[in-house]
Amino acid sequence: MNAPPVPAPRGAGHDRTTGPAPEGFGWAQLRLALAAPRPVAGLTSEHRLVDGIRTHCRRSATPAGGQLPVLLVHGLAVSHRYLTPLATALAPTHPVYVPDLPGFGLSGPPPRPYDAVRHAAHLAAWLEAYALAPVCVLGHSFGAEVAAALAARHPDAVRAVVLAGPTSDPAARSRWGQARRWLLDTTREARLQLPVLLRDVRDAGPHRVYATLAHSVRNPVETTWPGSPCPPWCSPARGIRSCRPPGGRRSPDWSPRRLW
Repeated sequence: MNAPPVPAPRGAGHDRTTGPAPEGFGWAQLRLALAAPRPVAGLTSEHRLVDGIRTHCRRSATPAGGQLPVLLVHGLAVSHRYLTPLATALAPTHPVYVPDLPGFGLSGPPPRPYDAVRHAAHLAAWLEAYALAPVCVLGHSFGAEVAAALAARHPDAVRAVVLAGPTSDPAARSRWGQARRWLLDTTREARLQLPVLLRDVRDAGPHRVYATLAHSVRNPVETTWPGSPCPPWCSPARGIRSCRPPGGRRSPDWSPRRLW
């Protein structure tokens, strides 16, 4: 899973679940991750019918000030659940939305497993249903592929992009290569993330996980950007680089932003 890191605590105890979040994944984060659809820590669940698919989203309240909405896109085999600590860390200053991609988490399944481009098209329709665009989109792992496709194919919907741990590494661009990397990652993760991963894999089903992995290893994400007006920030989620407008000139509205 290897979720993007959340900001370090500022005088907060390890059970804090709103505002700046602690490093690591403890019991408070586990309860938060598995809470949906119940409201907790300022996060609520919503379902909307988008392109015939009942799509679940975990979202925060909208803070005052009209800040840029942040869209968090989860990785392969998982869901909104492991991103909830990051969502609560950002929520005091930005409206945060964490949808489950079709077939994952609490969202309904599509007719067949989607590739990154189909998931991006679904997110574009979802953003239109919420009247949210433009947004800052942070994609993690396979979600980075989806975020890249969203920015490249629907540039008006995206103001800024963060790609955290984008897949697939060209040195391991095969199903077996990715499986080896995943097994290595699991040895370095907090043990309490295991119930979250098991729940997510159960919701998605092994067939969908395998089929989505097959799509992922055939999608060289680095080729997505040459035609995109939005240069990404590839980082373990420490800052935001905004898009450039199609003309290539940068105005104050397009200047780099840091969200935390």
